[in-house]
Amino acid sequence: KIKDEPYEDAALREVREEGGVVCTIVMPQPVDIHYTYTFKEFLIQKTVYYFLMEYESGDPANHDWEVSEAKFVPEEEVWNTLTFKSDKEAFEKLLKTFQSRVSP
Repeated sequence: KIKDEPYEDAALREVREEGGVVCTIVMPQPVDIHYTYTFKEFLIQKTVYYFLMEYESGDPANHDWEVSEAKFVPEEEVWNTLTFKSDKEAFEKLLKTFQSRVSP
């Protein structure tokens, strides 16, 4: 995130730069995941904000070096595709929130 950059703008920029695709945010309320890790003997506390987005254009094959693989998969494949627990938690929360908004 660039200093003073709104979270929404950072998310859209990173999806474009790192994932190779252009999207729009469809649910402005993000899911935030907090975690802690160690880097060079320093304890790092990090918060990641996940936004539900809709694809507009681009090709995930054009992702940058920060991403090992980018692709679109059906919802059923997401659980086997995501590797980090925090990503799975974020996806589950976003999915529940989205489903509650579109269900009658």
